[in-house]
Parts: sequence; C-alpha cells; structure tokens
Amino acid sequence: MDKKQSILIADDDPQGLAILQQIMLSQGYEVFTASDGTTALAAIEEKKPDLIILDNYMPGMSGSEIAAQLNPTRKPASYPLLCSPALPNPDKLESIEAGADDFITSPTKPLN
Repeated sequence: MDKKQSILIADDDPQGLAILQQIMLSQGYEVFTASDGTTALAAIEEKKPDLIILDNYMPGMSGSEIAAQLNPTRKPASYPLLCSPALPNPDKLESIEAGADDFITSPTKPLN
C-alpha cells in the first residue's frame, strides 16, 4: 500500500490554516498543522513531512527563521520548503535568502 504524501502547514491565523488544510486534504494529502514556529520546528523533526508550508509571521519563530535554521542540514531534494509571506517583495526575498525553495500566497477562501 502506498504511503500518502504528507504536508506540514504552519500558520498562526486559524482561518488561513483551516482553508489551506481543507484544500490539501481534498487533494488526498495527509496534513499536519502548527500554529507557531516552535511547534512547527518540532513537527518537522518528528513527522518528516514531504512538503512544508510556513507562514512568515508566527509567534516563537517566523517561517524565514525556521527555513534558515533548517537550511544548513537540509538536502534540497529531501523536501520542498515553501514560505507564505503576508507582504510583497521584501518578505519573499527574505524567505528565499533564508533557504525556502519558493513562496506561495495563502488563499483567502476555500475552493469550491
């Protein structure tokens, strides 16, 4: 039996987290969530997700800070790391410089 691909979504906004979780679950992924940076980092170590999506602004540690902490030990092909900056260009650049592979814009409403 094939193992479901897993995603860790970390976001301190409950609505944004729920929307993204709903989208990923509807696509057949196993989804883990965290609402702050410290919990996200622990979940990454414990769950070893196939994809990580991090909000840039969370209590404890930002998505960029997590990316920077993971970057020295992470093999680029091991799992994609995406940051979801709330603001335009400066945050996107900060995410990439910290070690994120790319960035996404968080959805504001569920897909139908």
